[in-house]
Amino acid sequence: MDTIEERVKKIIVAQTGMKLEYLTEYTLLDEDCNVQPDSIELTELGMALEEEFEIEDLDEIMKSSYRIRDLVSSITRELSKAEESK
Repeated sequence: MDTIEERVKKIIVAQTGMKLEYLTEYTLLDEDCNVQPDSIELTELGMALEEEFEIEDLDEIMKSSYRIRDLVSSITRELSKAEESK
């Protein structure tokens, strides 16, 4: 099974057309992936991540995540919260 980071990167590739080999944990979503805050691309990326990880309302996470590393950390935290509440 893929790690959370690998899954996030695959979704970014599918949504932006970036090449997987160019994505690292330090890749900037806005500058490197051209996913600007308050853009359609950010909304679509958030929706794809919500579907993949079965997490609702990633809007605030998406707006506050600047690097892939930030996004992975936030998703990991949300998944842990969901697991604890079961």
